[in-house]
Amino acid sequence: MGKLGYDDQNLTAEELEIENNLEHFSPIPNPLEKREKKSMTIRLFADDIQKLKVQAYEEGMPYQTMVGSILHKIANKKIKLIVE
Repeated sequence: MGKLGYDDQNLTAEELEIENNLEHFSPIPNPLEKREKKSMTIRLFADDIQKLKVQAYEEGMPYQTMVGSILHKIANKKIKLIVE
């Protein structure tokens, strides 16, 4: 067994080298971890929520995560909001 608890025989030479030198690596801090998240309550039509849930399921993620991601992209102008 390797240092991380799995069989070394399935590792490539590069992976073995990384595992054998783990003590020389240090984690990179994630700047997003320090950002505060707040909850928000919004009222949506029931059929819109159902459509969002279906789309999120098709993307393989929870629908609240998908909605939060969309709102984050709009807030940071990564996608353009078109109001009709």
